[in-house]
Amino acid sequence: MLSSLCGRYEGGHHHLWPTVRCCQTAATELVLECGQIVPSENSVELESLDSTEPHVDALSTDIDVDYLNTLCPQPSVSFNLASFINRSATLKRMVDLGIDLSFAEFKYPQLKYHLLRLNFEKDVVPLLKFFHGLQLDRSQIVSLLSRNPFLLVESVSNLETRVNYLRSKNFTKEDINRIITLAKNFLSFQTKDIDSRLGFLQNTFALTGNEVRKSTVMCPRVPLSDQRLINTNIHLMEDEFTLNFYQRKQLYLGMPKLYTLSKSNLLNRFELFTRDLKVPADLVVRQADVLLWRQRRISQRHQYLTQLGRAQYDPNEPCYVSLRALVTWRDPEFCQQVAKTSEEEFHKFLKTL
Repeated sequence: MLSSLCGRYEGGHHHLWPTVRCCQTAATELVLECGQIVPSENSVELESLDSTEPHVDALSTDIDVDYLNTLCPQPSVSFNLASFINRSATLKRMVDLGIDLSFAEFKYPQLKYHLLRLNFEKDVVPLLKFFHGLQLDRSQIVSLLSRNPFLLVESVSNLETRVNYLRSKNFTKEDINRIITLAKNFLSFQTKDIDSRLGFLQNTFALTGNEVRKSTVMCPRVPLSDQRLINTNIHLMEDEFTLNFYQRKQLYLGMPKLYTLSKSNLLNRFELFTRDLKVPADLVVRQADVLLWRQRRISQRHQYLTQLGRAQYDPNEPCYVSLRALVTWRDPEFCQQVAKTSEEEFHKFLKTL
C-alpha cells in the first residue's frame, strides 16, 4: 500500500523514498516519513481540548441563544443602529422619546459605537434633567439631541461649565435658551474656544459688551463660523463695496449672518442693489437683511416693477418702495400693496422670464 503511494526512483544501486504528506481530514494530519506514521502537532492539540465545551447542534431546538451570541463576530463598520434597537433598552427608550438616531448614524458614523455603550439611567436621564432645567420643552430637547448627538456622550459637568460661562457674561436664561436651540452645536465647543471667538468678534468690530450679547443672541451661529470667511467678507466690503469701518460695524449689528455668506453670493447681491437698482450703499446697510434673500427673487420683482413704472427706491421721492417690501413680503402683499396688481398677473409675468 505504501509503495503505491510513493514514487520510486531507480538509478544505479540507490533507492530514494521521498517524504510524502497526506492530509486525511481537516482536523487530523498524518505524516508519512520513511514508511512510518507519526502524529502531527495539530492532532495532539485537538486531543487536549476541553471535552466539556458545550456542543451546538444547528438542528436542535434546545439552543442557548446567549451562547450563540458570544460566537457572533464583532459588528462590521457598515452595521446600522436599527438592528440594535430591540436589543438595547437605552436606544429603544431614546427612540421612544423621539430622538432621531438616523441622523447621527448617517452624518457621524463613528459615533454609533459610543451610543451603544450608553446607559439610559446613568447617561441620558441626567442630560434630560439638565436641559429641562434650562427651560427647554420636550420638543426642543429632542430636536437638540437629534441634530447634535455628540451631546449624548458629553458629561453634564462640562455642559454646566459652558452654560455658567454664558451666565458670567450676563446672558439671560432666555438668551441661553435661544442660543443653544438655534446653534445646536454651541455647547459642543469648549469654554476657551467660545471665549476666543467672542473676543475675536468684539475686537474686529469694536463692540461693547451689550453689542456682543445682542449680536450673539441674534445669530448664535456666527461666533462658531470660520474666522477666515469673516475676514474675507470684511475685506470684500472694504475694497469692493467701499464701506468704511462704521458702515461695516452697522452691517454686522444689523445682520451678523451676512458675514458668513460666501464671497460670491454677498458680492452679487450687493452689486444688484447698488448697480441695477441704483440704491445707495448706506440705504442697503440700513436694511441689511435684504442681502440674505436669493438674487433671482430680487431681480424678478425689480423687473416687474420696472415694467409697471414703479421701481422707485429713493425715500425722498413719491411712490417710494422700501427694499424690505420689495424682497421680504409675500407675493399677495407685494402685488397688492407695492405693484398694485393682481397676483395672477405677476405670476404670468414670471413665466415670460
